[in-house]
Amino acid sequence: MKKHFLIIYILNGVSQLWLLSSILYCILLAFFLITGKDGYFSQTKTSSWGIANIYKDGYPVPAKLSLQMPPDTIVHWEHGTANGEMNLYKYSPFPHNEQDSILKDTAIKKDYYFSKWTVEAGFGNSQPENSYSAADEFALFDTIVKNKNLNIAASVEQSYFADVQIKLKTKSPAKNFALALHSLLSAIVMLLISFNAVKLFHYIKREERFIKSLYKTILNIGLILIISQVINLILGLLYAKWYGAVTLQKVSSIVKLGGNEFRVQFNPTTDFSFFVFLFGLTLIVLASLFKYGNQLEKEQALTI
Repeated sequence: MKKHFLIIYILNGVSQLWLLSSILYCILLAFFLITGKDGYFSQTKTSSWGIANIYKDGYPVPAKLSLQMPPDTIVHWEHGTANGEMNLYKYSPFPHNEQDSILKDTAIKKDYYFSKWTVEAGFGNSQPENSYSAADEFALFDTIVKNKNLNIAASVEQSYFADVQIKLKTKSPAKNFALALHSLLSAIVMLLISFNAVKLFHYIKREERFIKSLYKTILNIGLILIISQVINLILGLLYAKWYGAVTLQKVSSIVKLGGNEFRVQFNPTTDFSFFVFLFGLTLIVLASLFKYGNQLEKEQALTI
């Protein structure tokens, strides 16, 4: 029994620290949002102690990062006064011999430029083995270099996608608050859940109305999760209405050097999680079961 009490006291202490850190984080975000200042307690030319304002360069909102890799092979062709450039990828759905008549026409002069991914040697390993391709060969390859000792080959996909955050800022105070609401919502949700956890462990420690406090706490946490996900969904739709994409203006698009660089783009998305929403619904159902069990227990006690 003492062992269980020790665990309860430890969890109670952890929940209180969680609540305290949530309160401090909410206060810090409010300070950043209202004042626009950094949270430095001490700052000199050589050192600083504190936290920089996360809203300084904009308000962090969820986005989907897409990264387009350069082509494996670039083909420059000339035919009389006409010329052009073709970008070919290894994982293209159409093979090169069926793609275009230019590649099949021997009368058209063609120059092939091949790219390769290099596996650099780690600590204590020898330099990677060099690989070469004949100038007149047509080969799409991105698994070129192998380390002699580790026998490692690298294969890189054509496109990559990841959930990230970008910072946006407008001249409208109302829109800026809506953008800041995404980070504020996460902090408030953390605060409310930690507050309910502290209440629950308080009742468990005092052995007071345990079942009643249990189903109320579970119900509150479930509602918090569901409401937060609905707000996240609304915010995501709102952000998508305000902007379509954030792209990098490349030098090639200005001076017409050709579009063979990496293509990076951020598209609006939402932090809505169906699994968190479903987990919130599950907690509400579980709370109802606890409440029903508590009522049965009371009726049984009155009957006896």
